[in-house]
Amino acid sequence: MGFSLIDIPCEFLYFKGRKIRLTLYFDRVLKCMEILRDDTLCDDNKIFLALAMLTPNSYKIAKKDKASLLSFIFKEYINSPQKSADDNIPCFDFFKDAALIYAAFLSAYNIDLHSCHGRLHWLDFTALFSSLPKDTKFYEIMLIRSTPVPAPNKYNLDYIQNLRYLKACYALDDTYSNSKLQFSSSLKSLADDFRRQAEIKLMKG
Repeated sequence: MGFSLIDIPCEFLYFKGRKIRLTLYFDRVLKCMEILRDDTLCDDNKIFLALAMLTPNSYKIAKKDKASLLSFIFKEYINSPQKSADDNIPCFDFFKDAALIYAAFLSAYNIDLHSCHGRLHWLDFTALFSSLPKDTKFYEIMLIRSTPVPAPNKYNLDYIQNLRYLKACYALDDTYSNSKLQFSSSLKSLADDFRRQAEIKLMKG
């Protein structure tokens, strides 16, 4: 489901003959992502808690269908379109960069994200997020993280030293990088994982 100026973000879906209400506010989607990467939870609890963030009707869905529903919601309503391979370099993290993202929204749009809980839809949030202007600190840091270090020559040694220093200052540590939470690719991988889990559970009966 893409962004539209004509249609309002979908508030319902039909799944296995049931009408399911959606609560795809940005804070709930981010909480869902936080739950899914919590290594202290088992897969069943992750699915149960994550789904509870995205719909108040999850209790109506049979346990064997919950993973399929979660995967469907990610695929149809949360995942961003796939980009080129070059875009797979982690250059931000919604959680580690929370303060920077908050400041960027306040500076660029005069939007206090804390006051938008339960109001700002995920599609609206991501549309604004992907269009943050270059004069925000967050954009500057993403640029530092994503800029490749050039091959050294006699003219650019100072530039390389400074770039490496900045990359070290703003690096996403292995915990964040390995969790694959980059905007375009991470959500797809999570959805694929739960789709495979659902298929395995269905095969087992």
